[in-house]
Amino acid sequence: MGQELITDVGFERLRLPYVPELGDSFGVDNVRWKVLIDAIFPNAETVDSVIMAMTYCKARNLDIFKRPVHIVPMWSSVLNKMVDTIWPSIAELRTTAFRTGLYAGREETKFGPDITEKVGKREMRFPEWAQVTVYRLVGGQRMAFPGPRVYWLESYAKQKRDDDTPNAQWLKRPHGQIEKCAEAASLRGAFPEEIGNEYAAEEMEGQRILNEVSVARLEPPVPPMPPEPQKTPLAPPIPPSTVKPILLVDKWREAAAEAKDGDALDAAWRNVVEPHMQGIDREIYEALMAIDDARRNELETM
Repeated sequence: MGQELITDVGFERLRLPYVPELGDSFGVDNVRWKVLIDAIFPNAETVDSVIMAMTYCKARNLDIFKRPVHIVPMWSSVLNKMVDTIWPSIAELRTTAFRTGLYAGREETKFGPDITEKVGKREMRFPEWAQVTVYRLVGGQRMAFPGPRVYWLESYAKQKRDDDTPNAQWLKRPHGQIEKCAEAASLRGAFPEEIGNEYAAEEMEGQRILNEVSVARLEPPVPPMPPEPQKTPLAPPIPPSTVKPILLVDKWREAAAEAKDGDALDAAWRNVVEPHMQGIDREIYEALMAIDDARRNELETM
């Protein structure tokens, strides 16, 4: 981060332990670490979660102290528990759009009619939907990209996995929170090649189930060719992988550490990770990618 590391200040207690290697990898000393875990990510439950956030920001050249990403707890159907996941904030999506040099502003948010009804355990008033139009320069012309209507009841964050009551932010700011979701949807439509299908943390917060993410969803599947007539019996099908997701992360961490260059890292990914990618949850995929990004950064500085 281009700043001198502070080594002469100690803390009796840290909510999450400081790892000295963070200084070399990310330029984060124990003082900045305390700011990260107590001010930037006060709800992070593990060191790994904060490291994943730092890895994301380093790869995207983002200042983590400006909160470009959020650590969002979500329910993992694979691990059968709440896990920390990393999602870009609406600020990060805006930054990505601005960096293109093609972002040309936005219109005032349109809101649907206000509705008063009981949501979970609370009766409240909220807009039915929100819509944002952003502008992008296309061939030198300012073009409008109206986003979809984003409906409040489909987007709000729940307090708990088994409680449909909106969380504190959505109770306090029903218009402000849905506006962020609508802006994120509009930015995805205007800048698909830069933002892709990346959802903002504001959209994912409080969701009950972490979507199953596999390689097939990251790249369009190729339609299978019709089978040719067989003169001999087909070989028995390959059984599905029995490697547990957590073990896969550990195996990949070991394989990545042994790779001596980028080509070796790519080969290791194909051998260790790709055979077991189908159906893994997003947090496992992000953990694998965080290890990959960190190792590539190390190899580039060697």
